[in-house]
Amino acid sequence: MRVIEESGQLEEDDAIFDAWDELHPPEDAEPAPDPDPAKGSRVRSAGEIIRSMPYDFSPARLRSMELAVQLGAAAAAA
Repeated sequence: MRVIEESGQLEEDDAIFDAWDELHPPEDAEPAPDPDPAKGSRVRSAGEIIRSMPYDFSPARLRSMELAVQLGAAAAAA
């Protein structure tokens, strides 16, 4: 991290982001969200959230597992 700080990269990145924001102001900016998200909504327990999580074999999950097997096989062959 020290090398990044000494190189000045963080300041350069901030300048780039600031320039982008100046050239592209938000047109339909919404007000900041309410700082208390639980107010006015249903608060759920950790158990409810865990039970509602999808644990199915979706196409994305199957593809992810397939890629993990391919990467493991490539690493074993090397």
